[in-house]
Amino acid sequence: MSLPAKKRSKIRLQSKRLPADLDYDIGRRMRERREQIGLTLDTVATRLNLTTHQIRKYEMGLNRVGAARLLEVATILDCPVMWFLTGKAVPSATALGVRAPSYADPTFGKHLAELVQSFAELPNAAGRLAVIEFCRHMAKLADRPSK
Repeated sequence: MSLPAKKRSKIRLQSKRLPADLDYDIGRRMRERREQIGLTLDTVATRLNLTTHQIRKYEMGLNRVGAARLLEVATILDCPVMWFLTGKAVPSATALGVRAPSYADPTFGKHLAELVQSFAELPNAAGRLAVIEFCRHMAKLADRPSK
C-alpha cells in the first residue's frame, strides 16, 4: 500500500524525504495496533524509552524502525513481529506446538532485543548454532519438573 497523494506532498514539503512504502506500512500498522489495544503514544514511548515525537515519526513512516526495536514494539503491542511486515496473521507459537513466551515479564522485550542483536553480531554459523543449541538446552531444563 502506498502513501495517499495528499500525505506525500505534505511530507515532501516538511522533509524532502519520501518514506519507503514498507516504512509507511509498518508505521501505519504500529498506530493501528496501538489504538486497537488502547495504548497512548506516551505509554508506548515510555515503555520503549523514547520520546512521543520519535514514536509519531515511526507511525508516520518518516523514521525507519530497526529490527531490534521492532521486536520490542511487537512485544509491547502484543502481536507477532511479522504482522508489521506483511499485515497478515501468522500462526501462533501454541498452534505450532511451541511454548508461548512470557510477555508478562516486563524485561522480556528488552532481553529478546539484546539476544537478537548479539546473535546477529556472531561472525559465523558455528557460533550461531552453538547459541541455538544452548537455548534449546535451557528450554528443556525449564520444562523439567523441580525435584
